[in-house]
Amino acid sequence: MDRSRTSRREALGLAACATMLPWRPTLQPAMRTPLPTAHAHNDYEHHSPFRGAFALGFRSIEVDVFPVDGRLLVAHDAKDLRPDRTLAALYLDPILACARAGTDPGRGPCPHGHPLTLLVDVKRGGATAVSLLEAELEPLLPWLKRIEGGRLVDGPIEVIVSGARPADAIAGRRDRLLFLDGRVRDLESNPPVALMPLISSSFRPVAGAYGFRGLDDDAKTRIGELARRTHAQGRRLRFWGHMEAPWVWSTLVDHRVDLIGSDVPWALARWLRANDPRCRPATESPTKD
Repeated sequence: MDRSRTSRREALGLAACATMLPWRPTLQPAMRTPLPTAHAHNDYEHHSPFRGAFALGFRSIEVDVFPVDGRLLVAHDAKDLRPDRTLAALYLDPILACARAGTDPGRGPCPHGHPLTLLVDVKRGGATAVSLLEAELEPLLPWLKRIEGGRLVDGPIEVIVSGARPADAIAGRRDRLLFLDGRVRDLESNPPVALMPLISSSFRPVAGAYGFRGLDDDAKTRIGELARRTHAQGRRLRFWGHMEAPWVWSTLVDHRVDLIGSDVPWALARWLRANDPRCRPATESPTKD
């Protein structure tokens, strides 16, 4: 849910300059080691939605949806909606194909035991969107983490709803396929983790103003305190709207922020493999990029 998102062109420039990468990656056909802290934002704007980030090792992927004529269409803004860009075609069908083929990488070092998190940001029509989403998720049921009869059933795919979601309606169900993306204010009421496993926040209210020289000590302290509060309740933490640069990523890694987002997945993937201990196999030694 990023109302002040960085433009794709700006993100490309920042990340490419910061990491000295070419503009487009060459994806290897072999599955990469999972990156448990990598979160792909605006993934659908790339050449290969889901599959590209997934092959790089991303295990948290965000998608924006609108309910239109009985289907969920993918776009950040209503003006960009196209009838062929459906949630099913771009995300759910490829995820199902991976699951059926046994390539779902639940075997990697994934946070809290969840190999894949699909964060669905509902842009409008929350109740309608959620109803459509639940119906479209039915083929994935054997692989879904879910609630049945009020009890948690674990699974390798977790679907979290953000944005304009009908939180009370979802929370009141004894059987559900969906979880809620929370906000910082939700830490005060401490809802069940089995309902709200993730807390997401805009970066600016927590970090304050910052520029190319990085974050000051007060900003780092605030980020660390929020991470500790979130983790004390057993939840994961994610920020949106931050600059894509190593000095920001380093702070998020230092304070154990669980998901680090990017519009430029190949740049973040390379940086995380070199600089985030959570993204390296235990036998691999660190190499700074």
